[in-house]
Amino acid sequence: MRKYLDKIEFKKTLGILMFTVVFINSSVVYSQSTIQSEKAATYDILVPYNVPFNFKLESNATWELKNAEGQQIHSGKGSLENNVFSIPGDYVLHIQTVFNPNLCDSNQSPKKINIKASAMKMVFDFESVTFSKMIVGGQATDGITVRVNVDYSSLENNTAIYTYGFVTAGVDTTVVGKLKNGQVTLQQGMNTLEFELEGQATAGNYIMFDFVDVNGEVQSYGLTQKIE
Repeated sequence: MRKYLDKIEFKKTLGILMFTVVFINSSVVYSQSTIQSEKAATYDILVPYNVPFNFKLESNATWELKNAEGQQIHSGKGSLENNVFSIPGDYVLHIQTVFNPNLCDSNQSPKKINIKASAMKMVFDFESVTFSKMIVGGQATDGITVRVNVDYSSLENNTAIYTYGFVTAGVDTTVVGKLKNGQVTLQQGMNTLEFELEGQATAGNYIMFDFVDVNGEVQSYGLTQKIE
């Protein structure tokens, strides 16, 4: 009889332990899911000053733009179009959407967008891109130089130290560009950058050059001809 009671107590204890483990695992999964949802609900965006900012939203979405002090700057409904940040700084865009059961992707818009308006702006002039010689498929690009003009401006009329290189995208390309002399001091207005290539590309493919501006944002340039 005693052994029988001991077995019952053991089963009860085992059942409690199993329930506890399942509960803890469920709590962990729920917590991870909540964290991922919160991350997905927030975007971080960098926008140069005086550059139009557009963000597509559902027509029934309402939004409110506030500065770092929490003061409302703008508000509206539907997509944001051509919103310009003339004053650099941090802004927050709060978004509210109405759930629509007829749309499978309804309510997928972020709830908050953290916007950093930079005091620096840099635009690559891809019409000015030149190569010291053409890239040949299957051959090393060492010794080839790429030149491109960039238009740099600073709201405070400050210079900026530029150190970025670039990478390429495409099938079987390992081409990268390193800034000649390692760094350039950007002056207000037009500047010319020179990059020295390394790596190689495969014949018969297109490649794209991913240049990086002074704010760390990518501006891409695609070759219009296949690598021969």
